[in-house]
Amino acid sequence: MRIVATALLLAALILAFLAMGGAPSTAAAECSWQRHSQRIVKHVRRHGRLRKVVRRKTRWTCDPVAAPLPGPDPSPLPVPT
Repeated sequence: MRIVATALLLAALILAFLAMGGAPSTAAAECSWQRHSQRIVKHVRRHGRLRKVVRRKTRWTCDPVAAPLPGPDPSPLPVPT
């Protein structure tokens, strides 16, 4: 019974997510991906002694690329006579 209830809840959440538009509308070509890394230190006990385990936690964010500004209109060329 619990499995069925969990499956129904999960299906409802997925449908709600897709109804709201799914993933963000920013396409990968419109992004400048920035990497952010954070130093994570955990103290663990190994062989009866405390050791520091250092790892990097990485996450990526999308900075939208600004659209290029339109340049000035080209001046009309003189008509050859």
